[in-house]
Amino acid sequence: MEDSEQSIRAKLEILKRKVEIKRTEGPSAGGDEEAARRARTDFMLDIAHAQEYARNKRIHAFLLESNKIEGIDGSSDTEYDEFREFIELPRDKLTVEAIERLAHVFTDGEGLLRCVEGMDVRVGTHVPQSGGPGIRKNLEILLHSIRAGALDPYAAHQGYEALHPFMDGNGRTGRALWAWHMLDTGRDPFALGFLHTWYYQSLANEQ
Repeated sequence: MEDSEQSIRAKLEILKRKVEIKRTEGPSAGGDEEAARRARTDFMLDIAHAQEYARNKRIHAFLLESNKIEGIDGSSDTEYDEFREFIELPRDKLTVEAIERLAHVFTDGEGLLRCVEGMDVRVGTHVPQSGGPGIRKNLEILLHSIRAGALDPYAAHQGYEALHPFMDGNGRTGRALWAWHMLDTGRDPFALGFLHTWYYQSLANEQ
């Protein structure tokens, strides 16, 4: 059975307390300072591993939620790896090509950029810009604005979904871009998940 977020935090606290005890104990009764140093190092590594494990679980939960919104159960290792690589991109690597790679993985190759005339989509009552070269151009403009810090994650996500640049995978790639943008601006997109955080962002932007 997988550990809950609460149990992971409890384990982290136990490890931290053990490290503090080792720090204050000083050398062991036998004067083995090297053994004490190794023990402290091991505890610190345990904490680092536990923190990384907790982060991976939260990232995976976000990906599962994103897929569930689209009626997709579960996620593949390939999706997780590509998503993780995407959200860790440096700012200058946030490009159309990077999002195209993500869309390709998320949709098994069906998520093509709508850069050819006739590649049109409809989302409920919303009719996005017609397919053609302007799609790539406007996506590049949007990404440039994000990299330049001209848009917050809420406004950027709205702009991305309004453009709907791909034939498929716009929701999942859009939420991945939102997660990247949240991290880039120093916020945690995984603490509450997408829908919960988006709800609060929507309320804030109504004021």
